[in-house]
Amino acid sequence: MQEKRICLSELQDDDLIDIQDNFYKAIKLKQGINSLMKSIDSYLCLVLGSHGAAGLGLVGSEHSRSGVSYHLISNFTQNGFRYKFVKLGYSGWQTGLLTLSIDLYLVLNKDTVNEKDVIPHYDMSSFDFFDDEDILTFSEDYFCKAKVVKDIFHKCFDSEKFYSYCASSLCQNIPVINKDSDLFANSQPCKVLRTDLGRWDDMTLRINFVLEAKNDLEIVTQNIIEPSLCPLDEIRNLSIL
Repeated sequence: MQEKRICLSELQDDDLIDIQDNFYKAIKLKQGINSLMKSIDSYLCLVLGSHGAAGLGLVGSEHSRSGVSYHLISNFTQNGFRYKFVKLGYSGWQTGLLTLSIDLYLVLNKDTVNEKDVIPHYDMSSFDFFDDEDILTFSEDYFCKAKVVKDIFHKCFDSEKFYSYCASSLCQNIPVINKDSDLFANSQPCKVLRTDLGRWDDMTLRINFVLEAKNDLEIVTQNIIEPSLCPLDEIRNLSIL
C-alpha cells in the first residue's frame, strides 16, 4: 500500500501536534523547518569544504590567522547552484540547477507501509541521470566527474553529525526533538488534532532531504519529435494542407 502523505502546508497554523505528550501548534513545526533550511548552509560549508568541494566551485574559502573559513557560493537551500555538464552520448555543454530541499511530512498510521517501502531519509535519485564518467562544472575553471559529486553528498547524508546538527536546529522551535531523536532515521510517532476535522489522528512524522540535480537536457529530450517511419506519408500530409 502506498503511504498517504500529509504536507505541512495542509495543516492550519493552529492545529495541534502531540509529540511524546508535548503539544505544539503546527506553526511551530513550520517555523522549525524554515529555520533549519536557513541554518543548514553553515554546516554544509564545513562538510563540503572538508571534502574538497571548494575546488569544485561549490564552496569558497578564506584564509586568516584563525584558520580557513568556508562559505557557500550561493544559498544552497534557496537559490541552488547553477552548473554545466557534458553528458556522454550528447554533444555540447548543457546547463542545470543543483538544489537541496527539506521535505517534512506526516503519514496516517493506518496507511503505513512495510519498512522496505518507506522512503529513506535522503534522496539523490535524480543523480541517476548522470553516469560516473559524465563531466560537471560549477565554475569556469574547475571540472570533475559526476562520481566525485555523488560521493561527496553521500558522505554528507550518511554522517550522523549531519542529523545531530539538524535535530539541534529543529529543537529550537520543537524542544522535544533533540540530537538523540529518531526523527531522521526511524521517523517520529505523534498525534495531530486538525481543527477542520475536529479529531485526533495517529500519525508518523518523517523528514526527507532531497538533493535534486535539475537539468535542461530532460526538457529538450521530451520535446524532440521522433522521425516519421514513412517520410512519404509526411509529404502527402503536407500536400493535402
